[in-house]
Amino acid sequence: MKNYYLFSLVCLLWLGFPGYSQVNPNVNRPGVYVNEIDPFVNSIVDIPTAIPALIGVPAIVPDSGFLQPVRINSLQDYEFYFGKAKIPNNYTVTIQRDPATQVASVTQIQDNPLASTSLFYYTVKHYFQNGGDTCYIIPLEAATFENYEAALGEIENIDEITLVACPDAEQLPEIDYYELCNAMLHHCGKKKDRFTILHVLDEPQGVANFRNAVHRDLANGAAYTPFLNTTLPYDYLESEVTILPDATSLLSIKASEPQTYLTIKRALSNAPRVVLSPTAALAGVYVSSDATRGVWKAPANVALSGTISPTVSISNADQELLNVDPVAGKSINAIRSFTGMGTLVWGARTLAGNDNEWRYISVRRTAMHLDETIRRSTAFVVFEPNEASTWSSAKSMIENYLNDFWRKGGLMGSKPEDAFFVKVGLGETMTQRDIDEGRLIIEIGFAPVRPAEFIILKIHHKVLESR
Repeated sequence: MKNYYLFSLVCLLWLGFPGYSQVNPNVNRPGVYVNEIDPFVNSIVDIPTAIPALIGVPAIVPDSGFLQPVRINSLQDYEFYFGKAKIPNNYTVTIQRDPATQVASVTQIQDNPLASTSLFYYTVKHYFQNGGDTCYIIPLEAATFENYEAALGEIENIDEITLVACPDAEQLPEIDYYELCNAMLHHCGKKKDRFTILHVLDEPQGVANFRNAVHRDLANGAAYTPFLNTTLPYDYLESEVTILPDATSLLSIKASEPQTYLTIKRALSNAPRVVLSPTAALAGVYVSSDATRGVWKAPANVALSGTISPTVSISNADQELLNVDPVAGKSINAIRSFTGMGTLVWGARTLAGNDNEWRYISVRRTAMHLDETIRRSTAFVVFEPNEASTWSSAKSMIENYLNDFWRKGGLMGSKPEDAFFVKVGLGETMTQRDIDEGRLIIEIGFAPVRPAEFIILKIHHKVLESR
């Protein structure tokens, strides 16, 4: 017996039937008249599966103002609307000149401590490096819980959004960050058509604190740890890089001391890189995986681009504790480095790790996608007579869509009847009272693909037989 995910559509349907066309009423003289007939059966078209909303504090805000979502398609779009880093890392560089040759060498580079608190631009850059595409940017004036919460309200009615992420929200006080995580999960649970990507704070008790504090709508989000050492250098302005002991700027020596200028530039290229939460990179992975494989493919076993290493090395024993939470089932997905493979996303679970139905990200997102796609595609068929021909047409439309989805690999089963079913009709999904009161109820079941999380190899040693 297959484990089907079930849902019902309750609606009044209006369908344009193939082969039907009203006869031209202006037939007043002898002749030949052409009456065009649409040969195409109504069909369901997939909606996008991965359009993220990225919420954070940019350098500048477009004319539309704070909290107003802006749809972008590339990092160049982001820079056009929002600029680069809000606070560049305008370094202080100390040099020492050889007394004989006057050749300069760099002895010290000091960071701008505020630069590491302004990371939204870099998170967006990391998103696009990891396969990100079209997304919405919701600009905040400042990183406060109230602003993030207001941003969730702003995206409430943007139907295209299917993922929600606040990739630099660790700048919030810890208690506010956990409240934001709960608010994001609840937002997605209420909308039923989107999924949230969260990160565990990079601190010694981060996992324990996260599990204790985050508790709402757990099936509608996933969490990742640890943070990432990226390949991204900090932005800086040459006019604001101070050279000591000369008390001049990098820009001012570009023409007068080109060799010293190049020496300092090389030293800055080797300065510490940006450390980011994994959230934006994971949003990019979701987008890329959906585009190349499908929403049913778990966004895991993927190497992260623009990444040197995780900030913490996670062992097999560590991951066992992350993957299974015996108390509340709040699974945390690990990001790990493997020799010769790079930094990999090595987990595919929602926060509802003890839930057999919604344990896996791909299963939850597949169900969301099918629910929303079928619901939207049948919304236009309102007010058709609630009788057998309407039921048959609606059933055929949904079955054709699910059959195509199964053929692409999105559902389990060796044949369509093992992968899904669609039921509608008097005595099957509706009573006469339902029909009298204008309710058309369609019951749909489908068997989602589950990831092969545990691969077990059985190896037998065969003893050489004598002849």
